Amino acid sequence: MHDIKVRKALDLWEQAGLIDRIKADQLAQYLDEHAPSQNSGRMVKIVSVFGAVLVGLGMILFVASHWAGMSPSLRIATLFFAYAGVVGAALLSGQRGYDRVSRSLWFLATLTVGAFIFLVGQIFNFSLTFWQGPFIWLLAALAMGYALRCRLHAWLAIPLALLAIGWFGGGKAWFSDDQLKALIGDYGLKPLLPLLGLGLAALSLLVERLPDWRFAARTWLVWGALLISAPLVLGTIDDQVLKFLTKIDFTSKQWSIIALCVGLVGLAVWLGRFTSLRSRLLMVLVAGLLIGMLFIGGVEKTNLVPVYALFVLLAFLLALGLIWTGVQAGHPALVNIGVGSAASIMLIQYFSWSMRLLDRSLAFIIGGVVLITLSIWIEKQRRRLLARITR
Repeated sequence: MHDIKVRKALDLWEQAGLIDRIKADQLAQYLDEHAPSQNSGRMVKIVSVFGAVLVGLGMILFVASHWAGMSPSLRIATLFFAYAGVVGAALLSGQRGYDRVSRSLWFLATLTVGAFIFLVGQIFNFSLTFWQGPFIWLLAALAMGYALRCRLHAWLAIPLALLAIGWFGGGKAWFSDDQLKALIGDYGLKPLLPLLGLGLAALSLLVERLPDWRFAARTWLVWGALLISAPLVLGTIDDQVLKFLTKIDFTSKQWSIIALCVGLVGLAVWLGRFTSLRSRLLMVLVAGLLIGMLFIGGVEKTNLVPVYALFVLLAFLLALGLIWTGVQAGHPALVNIGVGSAASIMLIQYFSWSMRLLDRSLAFIIGGVVLITLSIWIEKQRRRLLARITR
């Protein structure tokens, strides 16, 4: 069935003689008066979520500004009553029929849980790499998302999971700690982000089979695609950038993460809901590419120049594969990520070679023309692919 505008459908029915002009105008007027507006509903959701975030920030700032003058018991009581007030407002708005506002307030309640976890951690002087904090917050987000079937909570769960995994095993110091190095260091998550993205995509295919968790499948698939695409696109900038992104120490925690991701991919290939056999094969090939990148980065003094051109080609083909997967699965977000990744790789390679082979002024002039032409072509192709999905 074609997904077309109502006005267009009425025009087609009038041209086919199924209805006359008077009836078409009457139907259009009735829909304008009674049909719910999707755009307005979406706007209410966006505004209410933004308002919930602002309220949460305001609550944190208020508590922080009076923190020094409060006793520990008063601090905990303040946090508890603030959370109870948010929950009460969410229940009341739900009972009054304001479902979108209610969901935003429940999301605010989840954000409040996380903020208060770390404020309580400050009371007891926990380390900055307090991995239990994001882990408990993750459990709260998953529980609330499961209860509400809410994609916002599924979205929030991924950065919380990355923080919990990255900070696990930290706590080497009390102030500076290894908070950032646990995420971007050679012994942290930096070289594992693409593989974690693939594991997350595999998890999304597995939860697609679970009716109670199906709400999170597409959100986690988009997160997985972003975690894969972003490092690969950045790696095409230069062979030294690629070496930085893939350098790994192969600690015991990193080996455990690799084993977990490989296990998820294996389960997804066996049990996951794929659109075709070629999609399964694509996941296996991507897993092989990402694991190969890790072993290249784990070798000391590796010269990546000979394999850099091959990596750029494979990254570009992977972006095209993501576009194809998005079209096959009817997933516009995957198409957009794939198109953006492919376009970014082409632009990076253009500027990389033009700066070496052309005069700088010519490079910028031609680059501007290429950008304008390429943007028009990309937008046409993106619309064409998205149109195929809606058919």
